[in-house]
Amino acid sequence: MPGEAKGIVIDKAEIKPINIATMSMGQSIAVSPIQLLMAVSAVANDGLLLKPQIIREVRDKTDKIIRPFQAEVVRQAMDKNAAGVLKEILEDVVAEGTGKGAAILGYRIAGKTGTAQKVGASGYEAGK
Repeated sequence: MPGEAKGIVIDKAEIKPINIATMSMGQSIAVSPIQLLMAVSAVANDGLLLKPQIIREVRDKTDKIIRPFQAEVVRQAMDKNAAGVLKEILEDVVAEGTGKGAAILGYRIAGKTGTAQKVGASGYEAGK
């Protein structure tokens, strides 16, 4: 999106084993809210990464659509079958796991368990 900050992602050629381990917990990487929403949406859209879109359509004062907007596919970012498996896993977080409080009757809701480490004066605090 215009004006959006770039994410912080280590170049593939520069990644070390420690980065792979820490990225899985959200360290060594940073994304903007739109980038995170795009990634989550790609899973929901069977692996299709779509260009961010804020407006679905423009209507006049009589409620007639005067300009529709169509979704633009950027690329197939994830295998469709892998996206389906991931959707099931994320839905289980709400249906069966720690996210039960987010369940809404009649809707399929996905969730992600949270992990964090507390930062102290000299780095991450052990056991916190």
